[in-house]
Amino acid sequence: MIYNQFELNVYNTANRTNMWDAIGNHESAIPARLLRNGADPNFVTRNHPQSSLNMAISCRKDIEPFLNAKTDFNMKDSAGQPIIFEAARSSFVLMKKIHEMGADIKVLSDNGQTILSCGENME
Repeated sequence: MIYNQFELNVYNTANRTNMWDAIGNHESAIPARLLRNGADPNFVTRNHPQSSLNMAISCRKDIEPFLNAKTDFNMKDSAGQPIIFEAARSSFVLMKKIHEMGADIKVLSDNGQTILSCGENME
């Protein structure tokens, strides 16, 4: 049972959150349930310096649960790459959806790259 937000955003013995494990284990309903109950979609794990949205995009998982969960769509990972860059590498549809939710397509990575540099692999 989920009791409070603190318990949702803690690390397990593998230094991952419940959200990361659910996404990585291909659990489809659990991320939505965690987000509805207060899991932080922008929380970054120690060993995995990306948000759970970033992981969901890179694993090509459903991002719908993140759309109404106070997600920062302009957040960068530890390498300075904006979330929309990961979406651009994964799929045009994901990139468009994240842009519609407020991600800035003109944002630069920390090393000065634009989203066009990620577009080579877009579907």
